[in-house]
Amino acid sequence: MGRAALTIVVLAAVAIAAAAAAQAKPEDSDPAPASGRAVVMVSTPDLPSGQSAAARARWHELRSDSAGILDRVVRRNGLRVESLNPEIGALSVDVGPGGLASLRIELAEDPRVQAVRPDIPVQLRYAPNDFAITHPDVHAPNSDLGQWNLIREGGPRAWDLSKGTGAEVAMVDTGADGGHPDLAPRIVGAASFGTSAPTTDAEGHGTHTAGLACGDADNGYGIASLGFHCGLFIAKIGGLCSDVASGITAAANRNSDVISMSLGGCPPDPITSALGYAQSRGSVLVAAADNAPNPGGSCGGLLFDPRNCLYPEEWVQPLGTGPTAGSDRGLVVTAAKYDGTRATFAESTSRVSVAAFGAASDTVSTGQQGILSTWPANGVSDDSVGERTTVNGDNRFAYLVGTSMATPQVAGVAALIRSVKPNMANTQVVQLIKATASHCGSYGDGVGWGVIRADQAVAAALNADIDPPASNIIRAKKAPHRVLVLKINRDDPTTDGCVKLPVSGVKRVLVFASANGGFYHRIGKTSKGKLRFHPKRRRHYRFFSIAVDNAGNREAAPATPDVSR
Repeated sequence: MGRAALTIVVLAAVAIAAAAAAQAKPEDSDPAPASGRAVVMVSTPDLPSGQSAAARARWHELRSDSAGILDRVVRRNGLRVESLNPEIGALSVDVGPGGLASLRIELAEDPRVQAVRPDIPVQLRYAPNDFAITHPDVHAPNSDLGQWNLIREGGPRAWDLSKGTGAEVAMVDTGADGGHPDLAPRIVGAASFGTSAPTTDAEGHGTHTAGLACGDADNGYGIASLGFHCGLFIAKIGGLCSDVASGITAAANRNSDVISMSLGGCPPDPITSALGYAQSRGSVLVAAADNAPNPGGSCGGLLFDPRNCLYPEEWVQPLGTGPTAGSDRGLVVTAAKYDGTRATFAESTSRVSVAAFGAASDTVSTGQQGILSTWPANGVSDDSVGERTTVNGDNRFAYLVGTSMATPQVAGVAALIRSVKPNMANTQVVQLIKATASHCGSYGDGVGWGVIRADQAVAAALNADIDPPASNIIRAKKAPHRVLVLKINRDDPTTDGCVKLPVSGVKRVLVFASANGGFYHRIGKTSKGKLRFHPKRRRHYRFFSIAVDNAGNREAAPATPDVSR
């Protein structure tokens, strides 16, 4: 990974009172304490971590001392305490009528107060709470999570930026089970073409693809989807290609943001006219590649040029145009397996645009090697097409294998983009999804521009910095004061993703220390390159640092200390 490095020397120690006064000053980006509470960090003794009788006795003694210190800080400053934590020297208090700024001024002269921070609601990172994305699946490779595909396609980081709200995906398919708990809240419209009852599905195929595109996420129930909270227009088709054209046209008339088509085998007319109409009205077109490496065949029993039997995909990405920059009518999607390479059954021609996960492995003798999604409750004409399974006690789920499963996942990514950039041209959405896929600007290996990366695609649409900076303490010198030497790395925006994203710059570096194997405490922060730290005698210290950038991305704490001294 390419990085631009900046070396900072961090020097050691000043009086507690001066440090407390400095740290009590407001920070530019402090969020408002919506809870009406603040956290006051107080200098208290480090508690021993040993388990011997002597260490435990000393632990209780020092914890009692810490509680006494907290109590004295509370009483002399008239604080209204919500909770206290003697182990780490923390108080949660009401900010009072003067607000956070006034509280900081009041506490600035207290030599024991190290910092005053807003006590804000915790922000959970998605990981939604749907069962299949939070629990292992015995049928998944290496007993991975049930929805390993969403994790590997960058769903969680993408959902930090967009949850698909307000975007609509039209599913031109066999209908959908409108009573399914993971679909019903997401269906915003339905119509049938050449058949009836659009919110029923005797085949199961449409129910499965709808769940992959916009299955209701974070509802504590079954599955999540890449589109998370996007809306579904169910365009149920009968058995004729003209029905497909009618469904596409209806979606275009609704100005659906994305049209997902996990189907094929049609001649040009009337499909191409419907596709051209939908594309001209701004819909992002996503079509399945064939479930054969080099497809051919006949239409209506008559032998044609193989391309004439492969619509809609042949119009969306004509054969030979896959590697061509600027050929961006839409996206033709092939199927990748768990390791990111093309599934052997899936199309590998130059008609392919990108890939998404459509199988767990090349062993497709059972549906359990497929992708997990929603399935009708009953009435499916051939339940063996999808391997019905139970998720959290409910059997309305199944595994299916194919490019049909990959396609709606790409539609979900397009919905995430359209949610935050509703006016972005459909051709630009297509370009971003190609450019941010796993091949990083190269084409080949049967998966086109690579496996989709939802996080990078949405970040590119927003031109957002999503990568945390990095830092580490490379050495700790002694005398006359403790000197810590840090190295701060800013991520090269071209390395973690494929599109150059902005680098917001490091805002500050937080430095933590542990004495004699105890808990880590923050000993200071630096934004100008200097931090003063006064070590206590006869103590062995371990140090690490955490960098935070101006976009709010925070480096993860390391598993081991950067340096010990």
